[in-house]
Amino acid sequence: MRIAVCGKGGVGKTTFCGTLCRTLGRKGVQVLAIDGDPNPNLSLVLGMGKGGDKAKPIGVELMEKVAEMGGNKYIRLNTPFADVVEGYGLDAPDNVTLLMVGQPDHAGTGCMCSSHVTVREVIHGALEGNAYTTVLDTEASLENMKRGTARY
Repeated sequence: MRIAVCGKGGVGKTTFCGTLCRTLGRKGVQVLAIDGDPNPNLSLVLGMGKGGDKAKPIGVELMEKVAEMGGNKYIRLNTPFADVVEGYGLDAPDNVTLLMVGQPDHAGTGCMCSSHVTVREVIHGALEGNAYTTVLDTEASLENMKRGTARY
């Protein structure tokens, strides 16, 4: 099962995602929580406190541009998804693994396009043969739908 939660700011997306992750996890479901918000707080709701600060955010370094026959180009993960979870995932309480995706390196970095692509491709990787129920906490806005961030 894959669930993406998006909408305007301040409506409780992160609280809902964290509660859903922990509830499913307590029922024995292996949950992958993806914090796709540039202002990440999902670790707090997952009961990790500031432990989420230790997470290594997934960035564009795990992406590669691929050319198809005919010249079309697309971007995909250059690392097997299991290795992404192994290298970047943090164990949270209640059978939940947290991935932090989409954070800017610092203020003034400009467009968040690469962040949206990274989140989208991590979600795509999560679809390919893993045992996780995946819950994505997105940034505040409907931009995720426009950019196809959660299209999978």
